[in-house]
Amino acid sequence: MRHLDMWAYKYPYTVFCNPAANSGYCITPDWQCYNAISVGNVCHQNMTHYILVDSTNHCSGGHTQTANPAPRYGSPSMNLFNCSSCVPGSRGDREMPMLVAPGISPANGIGPSVMSDPCIFHNGQTSCQYSGTSYSAPICNGIAACVISADSRMIIWPEKVRAVLLATAHNVDFNYWNCFEDGRDGAGTISGADAVDFARNHVTVTPNASAQKYGIGVGNLSNSDQSSWKYFNVLIPPTKPSGKHLRIVLTWDSSPGNDDINPVNDLSDLDLYFSSDSKQYYSISWDSNVEMVDIPGNELTSGNTYAASINIPTMRISPNALSQLIYYCIAWTWVKDHAD
Repeated sequence: MRHLDMWAYKYPYTVFCNPAANSGYCITPDWQCYNAISVGNVCHQNMTHYILVDSTNHCSGGHTQTANPAPRYGSPSMNLFNCSSCVPGSRGDREMPMLVAPGISPANGIGPSVMSDPCIFHNGQTSCQYSGTSYSAPICNGIAACVISADSRMIIWPEKVRAVLLATAHNVDFNYWNCFEDGRDGAGTISGADAVDFARNHVTVTPNASAQKYGIGVGNLSNSDQSSWKYFNVLIPPTKPSGKHLRIVLTWDSSPGNDDINPVNDLSDLDLYFSSDSKQYYSISWDSNVEMVDIPGNELTSGNTYAASINIPTMRISPNALSQLIYYCIAWTWVKDHAD
């Protein structure tokens, strides 16, 4: 997995969307890759709404959530799972999946079918499609390609692509992202239309610059940036979008080693903070290079400016890393409260 991470530092700076595996809460892949997007699966039930795939509904393929690998940096005592076959408190903080995408096969005996209807009533019987991350990961890769082609500012910035896909994903599980536990849908189900629109129409932002309603900012950090902060100004629209909330995403690269004799794949620790009118939102995981906060519209005043803050408590760039810099992206937009 270290070698996969190295592609973020090699032209053309590839974006990878990898399957997070199927079959439930207790599957633990050998996942020490940080610079790719781990993708779970979701299906669209009877063309009315998205549902997560599990053993209680008609879509085969098992649960979409997977267990994290053993933590490298976080506390091993965090209790993330409540299923009888898991050993609780052994996974560290959230990592997988980062988001979910539709993943289905043709319905049995019917032939190829659209992704919007995984369970089809045919000849007096319900014929259900299989759903899995072997289908959903290629869909995510295709949408990532569309995002890159949508705007020249997205080219050679895998950090931007990851942030855009996460910032525009629609929540399926009816709970906002929580950095202290694994959500089965991650940031939600991928939205190709919203991701491409955001990529095309965002404003490029820099620290301490004028406030923007829809911003994407990138930069690099070295070990000397440890214990520092960066501040980005977020402008709330005069009329807040109906049925949406503000989402802020921070993603960055790991610093893989360039020495096969003494391989390293260290992950620096960045945190994300945002203060609304009445409370502070924060995302402070240890073993993931994604931080995200969802702020309800009623916590924000139209026309006001707020600060999204990046804290850099720990930099971990090894002397034999491929680069002595890591690259980050912060992005914010308004995203639908729930997937249709």
